[in-house]
Amino acid sequence: MVEILKELKKKVLIEKKALEFLEKNSELLPKVLEFVNLQKISFLTYKKLQTLFLPKPEIKFLKKLEKRKKVSVADYHSLRIKRYEYFQKVLRSRIELVNLVSINKLTPKTKIFSLIGMVSKVEGNSLVLED
Repeated sequence: MVEILKELKKKVLIEKKALEFLEKNSELLPKVLEFVNLQKISFLTYKKLQTLFLPKPEIKFLKKLEKRKKVSVADYHSLRIKRYEYFQKVLRSRIELVNLVSINKLTPKTKIFSLIGMVSKVEGNSLVLED
């Protein structure tokens, strides 16, 4: 095997990582030498060795993806509502939110409160908020 490696080194430049790979996997040397002789290559890389001489991993498909149906405005709206409800649930569990109220229950007397809502429009320095 050492003779084959010496012969291979005379014929092509071998990347350091590829040389280390060949030294560890000496059983591949005859195949690599044959490949080099047939292909007339001048440089041998580790990546080339991997693609040609290492077994390909078996690929299993766990799930078959189906074509997506066209997304409608109603689908998008439903997704946004679900996201809002999820974040609302997360935010309601926060201790920092003081006096959590709905927009329609606010009065001029309410001084300290917290709101959870979605910004639907930004107009200058003000926001249009939906809850």
